[in-house]
Amino acid sequence: MSTDLDILLQLRRYAKGELSEAERQAVEALLQEQPELRQELTLTQSLIRATEDLELQRLLKVVEAVPSRPEKPSPLTVVWDWVATMLYPRPALPTLATVTTLLLVLVAAIWWMRTPAVEPYPEFIANAYIEPVNTRNVRGATTLEHPVDLAYRAFDMGKYDETLLALKNVPEADSLYLDVLFLRGHAYYRSNRYDLAAQSFNRFLELYPQSSYKKKPNPDNANWTRILALDKLYRQDPSDRRKQALLEAIRNFMETADQTDSYYKKAGTLLNILEG
Repeated sequence: MSTDLDILLQLRRYAKGELSEAERQAVEALLQEQPELRQELTLTQSLIRATEDLELQRLLKVVEAVPSRPEKPSPLTVVWDWVATMLYPRPALPTLATVTTLLLVLVAAIWWMRTPAVEPYPEFIANAYIEPVNTRNVRGATTLEHPVDLAYRAFDMGKYDETLLALKNVPEADSLYLDVLFLRGHAYYRSNRYDLAAQSFNRFLELYPQSSYKKKPNPDNANWTRILALDKLYRQDPSDRRKQALLEAIRNFMETADQTDSYYKKAGTLLNILEG
């Protein structure tokens, strides 16, 4: 401690509690010899405390600036308590490691609050089903009624057994057989016979590319209702086999579906629920 600068540096380290026992005794002896240095020590201690307070206030302002998320408990209180525990009782300035850890906590908190929540399954499934469109009305049926016309009429009235009965004897060679499979799948689904619904939609999707009929039922609707039927089967039997079959059906559908279509978005939501 031969120069004034050395003395000032030692006084600062003394005030921060960073000296060894021998160095601390040397400083205390110097304070006895030069009482005027006590005023310098008091000023150094005041500057250290003021710097700590300013740093703490700056960090707390950063924490308070993070927007809250009302639907989940805010992490602000947790961060506040952590900051107070880590910084307030300590006489020394926060270390680089402490500040780095705090910044990581803040980044994690911001990411947590800005990550969109997965829609709850009960709310999603309540609006997941989409009614079939009566393709015969769209393209104009003939005056001579086909069994498909009778089936659509019964389906619209909620008479699903009558729907299935009307379609029972329509042969596969019939030009409207895709409508038969399509409507049969929906009737099975609405009457909670999900295994038969999935089978009907599977057959529909197999025959769809081979059909030359111009106005066919919507394949995305058929695919999506098939996925819903598989989901219902999985909820009844939550086995790994059921879940894997459902996930595979969703992923295969999303590979070919239009990404701007509502069916694609619904499939993505269901996939997030299953993987969440």
